[in-house]
Amino acid sequence: MAKALATTGTVFLLSSLLTFGLGAMSGANPGAAVLGITATPPTSPG
Repeated sequence: MAKALATTGTVFLLSSLLTFGLGAMSGANPGAAVLGITATPPTSPG
């Protein structure tokens, strides 16, 4: 059981780092990709 959890955790960590690295190197804006190019962050009142 412990070996299965360790393997799952390792695979999850490596795939997360790979995904983050590819996104960081591409310079893409995930917010604009999902919401559109005209998406703007919400403004705080005051």
